[in-house]
Amino acid sequence: MTRITWPLFMCMALGVQTLKSQDIVPQNESLKLSGSGLKSEDIILKSDAIFIGQIIAKGAVLMLEPGKSYRFYTVKVATLLKGTLAGEIQVSLDVRNDSRVVEVIPRVGENYIFFAILKASEIIVVKLLPATDANIAKIKALIADYPVSK
Repeated sequence: MTRITWPLFMCMALGVQTLKSQDIVPQNESLKLSGSGLKSEDIILKSDAIFIGQIIAKGAVLMLEPGKSYRFYTVKVATLLKGTLAGEIQVSLDVRNDSRVVEVIPRVGENYIFFAILKASEIIVVKLLPATDANIAKIKALIADYPVSK
């Protein structure tokens, strides 16, 4: 008989799983990332922080419909574009997977532009973009065009 530990039982009861190797996303910039339905122009003013960072480690996944909610991703902030974050932080993000949108899971080791809302106990990423030179230049220009505090 398999012995189930208390943390494993709680994860099963809450629908939380640790991420597995099948969650690795193929490298293809045409694939949609978290928040793909949001326009960068619209989310800049609503974001408390915008930064370029690298995903260091995956966290846990909470199965929700119509997609998955990822908690405790560890991210190293490389360049802050707006807000006051630094160092290694843990973030949460949602990945949609329904009849209208299929978003992919961000890859460990990759750099992204993160648009985040800061809650009392959580940093929630509402949009991700690949950290390409073109995307970085576009977001920097958009931030400069809006009267936002940096």
